[in-house]
This record gives sequence, structure tokens and C-alpha cells, in this order.
Amino acid sequence: FPVTISQVDEKGQLQLEIDDTNSALLLDPTDVSTSKNYKLGEVFDHPDFFAAYPNFKNINVQFYEGKNTKDKGSFNPSTNLLRINKNRDEFITGGKPEEVISTVLHESQHAIQVAENFIKGGSWKQFIKGDPNKASQAEQEAAFRKYLSIMGEAQARNVELRYILNYMAKKKNSKSLLQGSYRDWE
Repeated sequence: FPVTISQVDEKGQLQLEIDDTNSALLLDPTDVSTSKNYKLGEVFDHPDFFAAYPNFKNINVQFYEGKNTKDKGSFNPSTNLLRINKNRDEFITGGKPEEVISTVLHESQHAIQVAENFIKGGSWKQFIKGDPNKASQAEQEAAFRKYLSIMGEAQARNVELRYILNYMAKKKNSKSLLQGSYRDWE
């Protein structure tokens, strides 16, 4: 399967990146159920990814209606559960499968981090003292800034961003949005 070297980690290990360009969502995002449990292989098509990590087809996937629209999703390695928040306009009501795919890629990167013993991600909630739902707006924003600095989260966001940039380039029939000026991204 096609890979590129993404980075060298703090231990000097090469980290390879699988091309996500041809990944696809297998479900209509407007039609997913919060009462049904899915398997990643039923939700997401990515032959190269599943060739590298065949067991990941069996990761449990659950769509939920989260109260916080900032939360796109999560991955819990203890329960082998990838969750996707349906209460984000760009996910469901906007009917944008690419947003669901980018979240699946982000959360799957966390599964890879666990499997490969890479630096892990986290949650903005880990930086809140007490109940995150009772935190002030300022406390939530400070916690979110700290969350953004977690190396495992930066890595997962990079995977997500490369997918979105390639998706946008594909729509424009160009090789890459990384070529040309920033105006090409609009």
C-alpha cells in the first residue's frame, strides 16, 4: 500500500503515512442512527488503511448527539469505541461526508497511536478542574488551547487537514492545494 514518511518521532522512529485520498464514507451521514452500533469497516472504506491495520475494521463506531458542538468525536482504546458527534451542522445537517471522514481519520489516528505506541492524544476536558459542563467560557477556551498543544492531537489534526486539502484539490481537479497561493483555498 502507498505510504510516505510523515515524521520522525521523539524515539527516532520513522512514522509512515497512508494516503487517504481514496477513502470513502459507506453511509449517508443524514441517515445514521444513534441507537445502532456500527463497525468501522461498515462506516468507512479505505483499503490501504485496512491492509495495514486489518483489525481496525472491527473498531466499534457509535454516532451520538453531543451537547457540546465543539466535540467532533473521540476514540476510547479501553472500549475500542470511536464516537462521532451528530450535533455538528457540518456533519449531518450539512450533508458533508468529507467532514465525517476527516473525523474518522482523526480518531483512527488515535487508534494507530495506541497500536504503535506513539505519543497519544487527549481531550480538552482533561484540563478542566471539576465538571467540564460547569466550566466558564474562559476556562473552556484555556483548556482547549492546552488541548491543541498535545503532540498526539497535532498529529491527528495533520492527518485530518491533509485529507481535507486533498479533498478540496480533487474537487478543483488540481494536484494539490499546497501549490499556488492561499487564494486557491477559497
